[in-house]
Amino acid sequence: MQTYSFFGKQNARGEYVLRMLKEKYSVKGPEDVSAPVGTANAYDGLHLVALAIEQAKSADGAKVRDALEDLRGDYVGLIKTYRRPFTADQHDALTERDYIMVVWRQGKIVPVH
Repeated sequence: MQTYSFFGKQNARGEYVLRMLKEKYSVKGPEDVSAPVGTANAYDGLHLVALAIEQAKSADGAKVRDALEDLRGDYVGLIKTYRRPFTADQHDALTERDYIMVVWRQGKIVPVH
């Protein structure tokens, strides 16, 4: 189980990130992304924090937390489209619906279809 794979059809954000990985880090294809889940989670997480900082108009921790718990608008990320991903009681933007089944096949971790 994991939250993301660069294998298969990508949304526009996935195509962009894979293209940037190829240009900046000599990644030849999805099999060369050594930590796809970490990459996707970090990419989405940093963008959500950036949106919160922008919304809070501050990088103050408490203000950013409050903004994260009340993010306005949608963010189309790698893993999913986030709609109010956090609340005061819910601090995990991912749910059981955000995981995919994968299998080790010919030296690669690929989604099960």
